[in-house]
Amino acid sequence: MIKIALTGKNISYSKSPLLYSLLSKYFKDEIVCDLIDIEEDQLELTLDKIRNKEYLGTSVTIPYKEKVIKYLDSLTEKAKFVGAVNCVYLKEGKLIGDNTDIDGLEFLLNNNNISYHDKKIICLGTGGAAKSTKYVFRNDNLTFVTRNKDNYKGDFAKVISYQELNDNYDIYINCTPIGTNSTIDCPIDTNIIKDKITIDFVYKPKNTLFVTKSRLGISGVDILIGQGLSALNNYLDIKIKLSLNELNELREELTK
Repeated sequence: MIKIALTGKNISYSKSPLLYSLLSKYFKDEIVCDLIDIEEDQLELTLDKIRNKEYLGTSVTIPYKEKVIKYLDSLTEKAKFVGAVNCVYLKEGKLIGDNTDIDGLEFLLNNNNISYHDKKIICLGTGGAAKSTKYVFRNDNLTFVTRNKDNYKGDFAKVISYQELNDNYDIYINCTPIGTNSTIDCPIDTNIIKDKITIDFVYKPKNTLFVTKSRLGISGVDILIGQGLSALNNYLDIKIKLSLNELNELREELTK
């Protein structure tokens, strides 16, 4: 049995155990992903379970993506860039923090044949997912949208307010949680995106308004799958290559 975990707070909703159960078919052993729902003062004890090899590693979610860093021995380049960790694993006796949001977004782009190098890209939000987006598109024409531009003190070069947002962009990316568990909420006016490409970090439901009201909308379920594959590569040093049929099966199972 391969034991891994997801660490966070109020995480009973997570699809991670299902994802890793579905990915077990590619291994000789069953993959079990435990949900570790804890208070912050239990975080270090949880990481000790990785040092002691009770778990091969853990994914990390809200609210501990930044708080976990002080307990780690080293960060990958991606984690340093984003300033947040969502995957922790043991390598040569040291706890390593990685950020697989970046791998998830790259997985989505590659598996949906999204060409973006000559496109104007707008990112809704300025949080952790937005920072991952900046890493992926860092050499391209990327603008970020914030609700409070006047008080914005982050490090994004191009920032506008939602009042300034228009339809002059080619690709719109939702890096906010708006739309989660909803078919009626959308982070922006749907008229703006009707002829555009949209990418949603939200994967539940699969068909958010942000996805369905655009010319080409892509659900965040591919980001979830890409994150999972990247985490397994960290834990086991194994890269899994999915066929289109296998990917479609995972998409279907994870969005039921």
